[in-house]
Amino acid sequence: MGGAREAGREIIGHVLGAFEAAESEWFARVLDRAVEAVECWLEAGLGQAMNRFNGAVAPPEQRQAE
Repeated sequence: MGGAREAGREIIGHVLGAFEAAESEWFARVLDRAVEAVECWLEAGLGQAMNRFNGAVAPPEQRQAE
């Protein structure tokens, strides 16, 4: 049973761990888009916000290792 417990801790560490640099950049973009979506919803209505904002936020470009 020890293996399952350790695997669970790895998942918890991943979920609750700090973002890597690329993930932080992506999270900032997602958060900015969420704010824009809420503002659109409040100003123009839910239908307009859904039409404008439904979809994925593109990840930041992957930097090549030098």
